[in-house]
Amino acid sequence: MEIKKNYKIIIASICLAVSLGFCLYNATLFIVLPNEEEAKVALEEAKMELEASRNLENCDETTKTLNRKGIEEFLGNFLKEANKGSDEKQAALYILSFSSSTRGLKAVNDQFGHLAGNELPVAFVECLRKVFDDERFVFSRRSGSAFIILDTNYAGKEDFATRVKSLKKIWHDSSFKLNDKVTLDKLALHAFALPFDAKSETRSPEELADFAYDKIKKVRDLASFTLSFDGDETPVVSD
Repeated sequence: MEIKKNYKIIIASICLAVSLGFCLYNATLFIVLPNEEEAKVALEEAKMELEASRNLENCDETTKTLNRKGIEEFLGNFLKEANKGSDEKQAALYILSFSSSTRGLKAVNDQFGHLAGNELPVAFVECLRKVFDDERFVFSRRSGSAFIILDTNYAGKEDFATRVKSLKKIWHDSSFKLNDKVTLDKLALHAFALPFDAKSETRSPEELADFAYDKIKKVRDLASFTLSFDGDETPVVSD
């Protein structure tokens, strides 16, 4: 009898342990699985934040265009893709600037304050987008008053010159209303084009961008408007 009694106690203990273990397992599932899901969500959110942070690193916050780092990275990828093809790929870097010694960002800052000065590059980009209104153009801000546009499918000198002349009409030739209080006359405008074959180009993205930017810096004080192409000895100028 004692043996049977002990046997029943042992069986009951085993059943109790199994039941308790099953309850603990379910409780663990109830607790752990949501945490695992939360961890997955948190990981995805972290990835998204990292990507957003990376994008912000390549973006000019004021004008919402690429910054110097962004355009050089984009240009590097563009050159790599062009090099994979079998045909030539004509492209161009355009530098457009609205600064000179007497007309431009510094003059606006001095006369109307930095708030108006901050509005000026934003307004300039809006004008650029109206004129360079094709998907083949990629916009970036090189400096305070100079912008680089990558033309991924260069259509020739005449196409660029026509677009710059259209930009000149709305930016330089007529009064430009910056805001309700500030209207500007004869804003400076300088444009330079650097065509290149993306497939055979040996210069790095940094070298291409630096070369174009240096060209525009040399002509910005010749007049309030200049238009030039790589290889031109003298740019088109006007007051």
